[in-house]
Amino acid sequence: MTNSVTIDFDGYPGSSHLDSGSGNTYIYGDGSVTITLDTSPVGLPGYKSLTHKPTNNSDTIGSIKYSEEIQTGFPPTLSQYPSVTVYCWGQDYRPLVVKLGNESIYYISEGKDYSSNKWNSTSTSFRGWNLLEILHRANCNKNKSHVINLSATSGPYNCPSCDEEQINVSPVQGSGYIWYGHTLSGKDSSISGFKYGNQYQVGFKKLEGYDRVNVYWYPPEGKVKSKPLLIHLSVTSGNLWYKRDKDPNNWTEVIEGEKPISPFGNNPKILELLQKISLTTINPRAVNHASQENSELSPSTPSSVTKSPGTILIVGFLSPGLPRGSLNILYSESKAVSDQPASTQDLEVLEDSATVNSSEDIFPEQILESFPKSAQEHLENLLNFKVNLESMVPGKRRKTAVEPQKTEAKSTKPARRTPFKLEYDTKTEPFRHVEEGECKIPNFANVWNAIVDMRQKKDAPVDTMGAHCLADSPDPATYEFQTLVACMLSSQTKDQVTAQTMDVLKKRGLTLDSIMEISEEELDTLISRVGFHNTKAKNIKKTATIIHEKFGGRVPDTMEELVSLPGVGPKMANLVIQLAFKRIDGISVDLHVHRISNRLGWVKTKTPDETRLQLQELIPQKLWAEVNHLLVGFGQTICTAAGPGCATCGANKWCPTGIANLKRGV
Repeated sequence: MTNSVTIDFDGYPGSSHLDSGSGNTYIYGDGSVTITLDTSPVGLPGYKSLTHKPTNNSDTIGSIKYSEEIQTGFPPTLSQYPSVTVYCWGQDYRPLVVKLGNESIYYISEGKDYSSNKWNSTSTSFRGWNLLEILHRANCNKNKSHVINLSATSGPYNCPSCDEEQINVSPVQGSGYIWYGHTLSGKDSSISGFKYGNQYQVGFKKLEGYDRVNVYWYPPEGKVKSKPLLIHLSVTSGNLWYKRDKDPNNWTEVIEGEKPISPFGNNPKILELLQKISLTTINPRAVNHASQENSELSPSTPSSVTKSPGTILIVGFLSPGLPRGSLNILYSESKAVSDQPASTQDLEVLEDSATVNSSEDIFPEQILESFPKSAQEHLENLLNFKVNLESMVPGKRRKTAVEPQKTEAKSTKPARRTPFKLEYDTKTEPFRHVEEGECKIPNFANVWNAIVDMRQKKDAPVDTMGAHCLADSPDPATYEFQTLVACMLSSQTKDQVTAQTMDVLKKRGLTLDSIMEISEEELDTLISRVGFHNTKAKNIKKTATIIHEKFGGRVPDTMEELVSLPGVGPKMANLVIQLAFKRIDGISVDLHVHRISNRLGWVKTKTPDETRLQLQELIPQKLWAEVNHLLVGFGQTICTAAGPGCATCGANKWCPTGIANLKRGV
C-alpha cells in the first residue's frame, strides 16, 4: 500500500518531533520518514545536511511543513522525488537551502529570516551559482554570517557573497611578516567562510560566533607571490590553528606542538611556523632568494616571476567578548623583473596582487577602466611588470620604499584603420576552421582548428550568457544601448552574474530614457551583484547623459567616441562596435585572450593591450571577430586561469605550454 508522507523540517537531532534515532539516522512521523544526517558534506565547509526520505520505499512525499506550517513554492510533483535534503548552518538546524531528490535545483525561502513559508527556485535568481555560493548568500541574509575576502588588503570592502556587509581592514607590521586585520562591521554578524580570489576555502569545522580574524602572509616581499598559509581561532579553551595544505584551497588543523602560544606581537614562533609551512607550499629556492635582505629591482635580472603557491598565515579569530581585532592579510607585491617579455604567469601574479575593493579578482584592464582617463596612463605604467607594485600601496601601509625602474611607456593607441563589415557572426554561426598558411604564426592552423573542434558544442558560459546574448530590443537605438550596458557590466564579472543583472534591468525597462530617469542609488542597487557596481552605476549614468546630450540619443559607433565614455576602454569599444554595429575595428582582448595567446606562444606580451596590437598584426582580419568568442570560451572550460587543462587539450601537440606540461607529467 502506498501512503503519502509529510516532510517536517522540524525533524532533526534533539527535536521533540523525532520518534527515535541516534548517530546519523533518525525517524519521525510514526516511523514514516527517515533522516540521514551529514555533518560534513563534501565541499560545504561549515554546513550540514539532513536528507528526509520515506522509510517505506513504496511511500511518496505529499507535502513539506516547517513550524507546523505547510511550505509553498515547491513543484506540485513532490511525489516524484525520492527525498528532500535540507542544508543548515553551524550548530542549528533551521533550513537555509532545500534540494528535491538528486536534482541540482535548489530552493531558498523569502525574506531575511525564517518566518516565510514561501520558497523560490534558485535556477533563475541565482543562475550559474553553485551550492556553496547559494548557501553563503542565504546565510548572509538569514544569519548575518558573511564571507571574508582573503584577497582584500585595503578597505573597507563588502562581503563577496552578499555585497552588503562592510568589512574593515587594518595593517600591522610584524617581524619578518606583515599582517592585516579584517573586522565585520555589523552588529551580531559572524564569519561564515573564506574566499581567496574566486575560490572558497574549505576544511574549517566551526566559524560562527567570530566577527574578526588576523592573517599573516609570508614571505612579506620579493618575487614569490604570498598566499594564505595558516588560520588561527581564538577561543576560551585555547588556540585553534589551521594550516594550508598543498591543495591551495584546503586547510587542516595544526597539531598541538606546532602552535604558537600567542597570535599577536612579533612572535618568533609565528615566523618559524610560516617558514616551515612554506617549504611544503612554495618553491624553497624561490623563498630563499626572495628573502634575501636588501634585494633590489634590477632591469638586468635574467629571470621573471615564478608563479608558485605562496604562503599566508591567518591568525586570530577573536571571540565576541574580546577587544576588537581583525583579519590581517599581507599585501606582498610580486616584483616581476626580467629583460625578457613577461610571461602569462607573470600577469596572473599581477592579477592576484592587485588590490581593489571588489568581490572578484582584479585584472589590470579593469583597474585601468575603473579610474578617470586622466589617471589611466600613469596607472598603466604602474602596472608594467618592470615597475615595483608597492607604489600602488598607500604610503602609510608601505614599510620600505623601492624606487620603480624607469621604463619608456610604449604607445598603446591603435593604428588608424577603416572598420570593416562583420561578415561572419559566431553568435549564430559555428566557429570556422582555417587553412595552413593563412596566418604568420607557426602551427596556427593546427592550434586554431583544434580549439574550434573543442568549442563546437558552445557549452561555455560565454556562449549563452555573454554580452552578445543579452541585448534583445527590436528598436535599434535601444539594442545598441543595451549592448553597451551589457559590456560595461561584464567587466570583472562572471557571465552568469552579468546575464542575471541584465535580466533585472530589462524587467524594469532598460532604455536610454529609463537610465537617465533612475537615481544612481537605485541603479547601484539593481546592479549590486556585479564587480565594481558603485563605479559602474556612476559610469552608466554619466554615459547615458553624454549619449543624450552629445550624440543625439544614439550610442557612438567609432573607437574614438566610445573610449571617450566613462569606463569604456579599447577592449570594450571593440566589442561594442562588433556586437551593436556589426563592424570590426580590432580584436577584443580580455584576460582570457591575453593569457591563452601567451600560453600558446602566439605573443610574448605583458598587457592585454599589447596582445591586442600584436594579434592584429599576426591574425588575418577575417578571423578578428571570432578570436574573442572562441578563446574566452576556451579559457572558461579548458585553458583556465587556475591552470591549463593540457592533458585533455586537443592543441597540446603544438602548444609550448602543453608540450612542457606533458613532459613534466602535469
